Amino acid sequence: MTTTRFIKSWMVMVVVMFVLFFFTRLFGQCYTKYLFNEVKDNIKVFVYETYTGALNPVLYVTDLQDTSELIAYYDKIAKHDMANAFFNFRINFMPTTLYQPIYTGKSMGKASKIVEVIDFNTKCWGYIRGYICLSTTHKIAPSYRLVKVYKNRITETPSSDRIHKKTNPYGWYCDN
Repeated sequence: MTTTRFIKSWMVMVVVMFVLFFFTRLFGQCYTKYLFNEVKDNIKVFVYETYTGALNPVLYVTDLQDTSELIAYYDKIAKHDMANAFFNFRINFMPTTLYQPIYTGKSMGKASKIVEVIDFNTKCWGYIRGYICLSTTHKIAPSYRLVKVYKNRITETPSSDRIHKKTNPYGWYCDN
């Protein structure tokens, strides 16, 4: 009697967890589609930086309070002051947009040095949202020469992803 009750309660918990997992994923994808429809008419930009002469991904922050440090960091990088270029925020890299521009979010004002950007993965309906320096946004894609060097550098660099699988930045329900 006790064993069947135990088995039934485990079965109920498994079903409840499966349903919660399914609806959490569905809610995340629906919210992403809603967000996409909100910004699809906004300006699109390419996101990369070339202060060191090479094509590099851009740092972004998710909290508006960290934007002043982000601006100070990129101001020092732009002046080639690498010795004093440091930051005190969580490191996040916006995927380098080589061929497809990403959407800008809400406006921060004309005098602002930051911009909100949102990169969508429409295969799984996940997204990355963050604030970046305006100086790292571009209206045109990076040059073919920079892209070629960037791709060669990426393939030559040993990746820790081969050792352990990293969480997808677009959301836990997106495959790599």
